[in-house]
Amino acid sequence: MSKHSKGIHLFRRRRRDDLLERSFVPCGGCSQPVYVFAEQCRSCGDAVEVRAS
Repeated sequence: MSKHSKGIHLFRRRRRDDLLERSFVPCGGCSQPVYVFAEQCRSCGDAVEVRAS
């Protein structure tokens, strides 16, 4: 018999959360990725809106 049972699973695995993906938002002016805590975009200089999730 294998180490892992193939029975009913009560707790399903959650989708992997990628912190790096959530740390960047697209700039409204040039669509380049901008760090969530940045005040302005490095590419075009537009101000970045603070978003609550």
